[in-house]
Amino acid sequence: MKRRSITKNITIGSVALIIVTFCIALGANYWIAVVQSEKAYKELMAQQLIQLTESLENPLWSFDEKTIQLIGDAYMANVDVASLKIFLENIDAPIYTHEKATSANIIYGQKDVYYQNERIGHLRIGLTRTSFSDSNFRLLTYSLFVASFMIFSMYFVMKILFKKYLSKPLMALEDWTDRVARGDYGRVPHEIPEQELTSVVHKFSEMSEQIRRREALLQQSEQRFRDLTELLPQVVFETDADFNITYTNRHGFELFGYTQSDLDKGFGLADLVSPEDRTRIMNSAKIRMAGGDDSVSNEYKVIRKDGSAIPVLIYSSPIKQDGNTLGLRGVLVNISKRKKLETQLRQVQKMEAIGTLAGGIAHDFNNILSAVIGYAELALDDVEKGSMLEDNLQEILTAGNRAKDLVKQILTFARQVDEEIKPVKVKTVAKEALKLLRASIPTSIEIRQHLESDSLIMGDPTQIHQIFMNLCTNAAHAMEERGGEMEIGLVDVELDDSSPLTLNGLKAGSYMKINVSDTGPGISPDIIDSIFEPYFSTKDVGEGTGMGLAMVHGIVESCGGNITAESEFGKGTTLLIYLPITKRRDFKRSYEEEKLPSGNEHILLVDDELPIVKIGNRILEKLGYHVTVRTSSVEALELFRSRPNDFDLVITDMTMPNMEGDKLADELMAIRPDIPVILCTGYSKNISDERAADIGIKAFAYKPIVKADLAKTVRKVLDADRREA
Repeated sequence: MKRRSITKNITIGSVALIIVTFCIALGANYWIAVVQSEKAYKELMAQQLIQLTESLENPLWSFDEKTIQLIGDAYMANVDVASLKIFLENIDAPIYTHEKATSANIIYGQKDVYYQNERIGHLRIGLTRTSFSDSNFRLLTYSLFVASFMIFSMYFVMKILFKKYLSKPLMALEDWTDRVARGDYGRVPHEIPEQELTSVVHKFSEMSEQIRRREALLQQSEQRFRDLTELLPQVVFETDADFNITYTNRHGFELFGYTQSDLDKGFGLADLVSPEDRTRIMNSAKIRMAGGDDSVSNEYKVIRKDGSAIPVLIYSSPIKQDGNTLGLRGVLVNISKRKKLETQLRQVQKMEAIGTLAGGIAHDFNNILSAVIGYAELALDDVEKGSMLEDNLQEILTAGNRAKDLVKQILTFARQVDEEIKPVKVKTVAKEALKLLRASIPTSIEIRQHLESDSLIMGDPTQIHQIFMNLCTNAAHAMEERGGEMEIGLVDVELDDSSPLTLNGLKAGSYMKINVSDTGPGISPDIIDSIFEPYFSTKDVGEGTGMGLAMVHGIVESCGGNITAESEFGKGTTLLIYLPITKRRDFKRSYEEEKLPSGNEHILLVDDELPIVKIGNRILEKLGYHVTVRTSSVEALELFRSRPNDFDLVITDMTMPNMEGDKLADELMAIRPDIPVILCTGYSKNISDERAADIGIKAFAYKPIVKADLAKTVRKVLDADRREA
């Protein structure tokens, strides 16, 4: 590359800057002159037009052609006037016209001629810019000459100054840097007086000392990063070109169980992975060595020294030096915990899917139960009291209510209903659960019941039912191969301040003790402390979720109780639950005919299920109401739009095709804002209490609808609406 003089570059650059500055100034000056000339030109045009029109007023009025000719010729004698045309009103041809031979760079103007406010003609004049252009050109030429002289003068002055104060010191500095490049750090040029270059010289003199310091810092940095590598929770490794392990950090020895002596004996990267992964990892390593980007999965199963296998991710890149590839450097990440979490996540997703499916089934089952319970209640109202038919209908109604509770359990599992905390008679719930279990577990398992407590606890009946179902199912699973005995006990106990359970967090007082025991193989002492953890399961893959005991543990704690496990390996397991007893009572009566509120208002009943519409219609008509039914939300809306004042109340299902219940309520209240609406629902993710309040829903009716609940809800809404009115 050709070397260039700094002095020359700076001089040329400075002169170029001056030239640009002069050009800008000159251009600005010339532009101002042009603008001023243009302004003067326009003023001249206006002046000429005014003078000419004033001169032509009388001659044009008297049509004095001689005078007009004299005035025109006088103006054409002006060097700035290029053409002149004078027109008389209502005559197309000019009465005077004169144009000079040169017509370049001309601007034209026109003005009307008036005599005593009457237009008598007009004139058109053309002015040439020649005099103005010549003046501007002379100004530009003079400016360029002055600028050129100043630029050349400054160039030579600057060249002399730069050569004296810059080139000479730089040449001395160049000579010294050459010596420094040859290793002569001791001699510093003292003949450079300039302050800026002296500072540069001092910086160069410190160079050797800084190099020595940097070498020391580099060694410290290398040690620091080696220490950090040893602290990393991942395995850091290096291989040679033959993929033999040459280095690993402390975590690598801990993970694989090898020692430094094992590493010194030598083993390859392929020796660390399982046989089925060896071909894949070697192909990947070769691609990496060649500098390629291996898109194949970098997940492998590695074998520890004790023979156990663990899943890992391996990331690596080639070690380069002077363009040569010496080996691989990489990181190995143990993903055992991540794999476990992925398994747990899949289990959660499976349970969510089951919950969604259960919610859908519950919705359809609610519609069926509405018809079963509704018709059973209607039949009980008409049947002969004390007859066999009444007894049969009572059994149907009882079974329907049991099925209703079962649907509630399904919705609870699907997380679609809130907990209902109330006094619960555990003995009744336990009998119901055991009745269901008896039909589902092998006859080789004997169930023994010791249900001695009639006390009540505060809780959700559905969750108490889940406790018995989970614990008894686990006990049955432990004995399904060889059979055995399952024992369920309920007994009231008193805990004082000295009891071990009160020392573990329970308050002194009255408790119900629930025990579920089996004669199965028992639980190993190594894992018994983990059985209440989420996703922990001793069952085979696909047979358990690992959530049963964790769910039971959560329910018991939410009730203010305690759960423990006792097990003797090979002899069986006992789970003990303590729940605080409540003094409150919950009286639950069987079906009895009662005096229900009635009325004579007009109700619009909407549901896409015909059996639901029929039973609702019969119940409401029996209560005295006038009912109009529709099985389509669209048809119901059209009916209401045509007769909005005929109805006192609308009862609509939530889940319907074409238009759901909340949307229908919106449309109805847009037509008539004061219409009260009751929304029937058994399962819906699209409506909430907040959403219902925003719409203006007056009440919910939950499926399956019971006659008494429907009668009370309808009357309550109608009376409230009447009070508001």
